[in-house]
Amino acid sequence: MKNLILILCVLGVAGPAAADMNWGGFRDDGCVDPSTRPGLRQYAARLWDIPAGTTWEAACAKAGATLGGYVFPHPAVCVNALQFMKQQPCLDVSNGLQECHKMATGAAILSQALVDWPYGKTIRHATRPALLGHVPASKRNAWKAEINARIAQRGAFQVKEGNGGSSMWGIFLVADDRCLPPDYARKGGPGASWMSAVVECQNHGQRLCLREELCTGGKPDMGTLPGDVWVAVGDGAEEWLSLGQKWPDRMCRTHTEVIGKTPDWSTVGPETVTGQPTAWRCCDCSSGCNVRP
Repeated sequence: MKNLILILCVLGVAGPAAADMNWGGFRDDGCVDPSTRPGLRQYAARLWDIPAGTTWEAACAKAGATLGGYVFPHPAVCVNALQFMKQQPCLDVSNGLQECHKMATGAAILSQALVDWPYGKTIRHATRPALLGHVPASKRNAWKAEINARIAQRGAFQVKEGNGGSSMWGIFLVADDRCLPPDYARKGGPGASWMSAVVECQNHGQRLCLREELCTGGKPDMGTLPGDVWVAVGDGAEEWLSLGQKWPDRMCRTHTEVIGKTPDWSTVGPETVTGQPTAWRCCDCSSGCNVRP
């Protein structure tokens, strides 16, 4: 009996078991800018119960999570801050080290900034021959798995504001179909010219897609559009590609191939002739934005 009482007393004075390190509830911060980093959604959560004797940065760098059905070994970004705000520019992993310091006063980078990599090119590689914005159902898991794997292979990007704060946050970037840009941009009116489409792409650091990027073997990779639709392409100055369903015999052929020359309506757009607004797609510059118009 005395031994039993002794055991109970020892158990009674023992401290509670240490809680396991864990992420709090994840906050969905929405899509990363799809015009520059398509297909990525950002989630953020606070890290709790960090073990004694472990730095917050080291703990965050090995705290994994499952998001979007994919297991990430660690966050893309760890933030030691007084208060984490969604719009902090230093947390945009596409920003380089100098840009981060310039835009976020008092932020100190504890590790090398993530090296930028061509998201668009990676998605196209995983989904050949489809482009951004429209991924066939049979290939949706392929592109997301490749993007998530590349993010997971990188070490956590560490950000510390000043001398640190009262909380440690993790930012996870997760491939998400909902964050892909639209298949084709459309614009009507007299200002919807071939050149206006060029400018729209240039404003996003991109270029007009080429015919070979929109069609394979005379068939569209991105599907067709209802009506008599011409798409501005970068194969030559004022060149357009037919992708409308009205004239199947024109499918994936340029205006020059169909009519013998570039269209007279190119400077104002096709809407006054076809009743359909201008269409275009922008592609990344992995092959060079200055090679063709």
